[in-house]
Amino acid sequence: MTGRPTYLFGVGATKAGTSWLYRYLSGHPDCHMRAVKELHYFNAAGPQQRAQRITIETARLERLKAELAGETRAWRLASLAASIADVEDWLRVLRGEQSYQDYLERGAEGAKLVGDITPAYASLSAARLSEMASAAPDCRFVYLLREPVSRLWSHVRMVAKRAGGDLATQASVVFERALSGEKSDVAARSDYRGAITRLRAAVAPSKLLILFQEELFSAPGLARLCAFLGIRAQAADTMARVHEGQSLAMTAEQRLRARAFLQSQYDFVASAFGTLPASWRATSDGVTG
Repeated sequence: MTGRPTYLFGVGATKAGTSWLYRYLSGHPDCHMRAVKELHYFNAAGPQQRAQRITIETARLERLKAELAGETRAWRLASLAASIADVEDWLRVLRGEQSYQDYLERGAEGAKLVGDITPAYASLSAARLSEMASAAPDCRFVYLLREPVSRLWSHVRMVAKRAGGDLATQASVVFERALSGEKSDVAARSDYRGAITRLRAAVAPSKLLILFQEELFSAPGLARLCAFLGIRAQAADTMARVHEGQSLAMTAEQRLRARAFLQSQYDFVASAFGTLPASWRATSDGVTG
């Protein structure tokens, strides 16, 4: 026993429930989660990447300070002040003035778990994931699986919304770029086979939990997650969705093409886990995630 908390690395998948997981753990009495959900510490190690993260977090800090200046509600003032302190702390890590471990554990006295939920980590090499596994005496990894076509389309809509303009038009452009390989990050986040293969090569089986999204949003699945993390099982609103995004249905042609594009992912997961949830077997019903 080291007296230090367990480290959780939520490594994805993108648009598979990681924000919901972060909210759940942030409100859990056994956990201490900082205000910055996605730290991108292990996938932004170079000077240029670190400088980009400093720019992003500095902009976040300025937005929080501007919101604080116009806020009058006491509860929100306290929340904003805490978030500002967390972002300022994280900027010190990015500048090399504080360690990553100190950031995660600051204020965690008595907590059983601290965490870094960054879906981009799923794209890291097995060697880099192995380095993460030794960041603390007890590191545990959670990887969430969402029905592949739904996940892809949700990711496409998120990127399209950020681009601005007509959502359907932008989504069509992003979708085509993803399937052609031009938008490689969207396709890479759909690569369950690659992510799981790397995770299994780098992380001890007892330290890795892979959950279908349907499991996470169920009482038995949530109990399984909490047991794996070593925290008390606590009820949650499993119907709530976080960052669900603006609704936009796929066309029938897009659905068929996405299903064909992702066929190898369905085959791999079916082989690896022996069965597929109902939603994976019923992609013709439409994507609403």
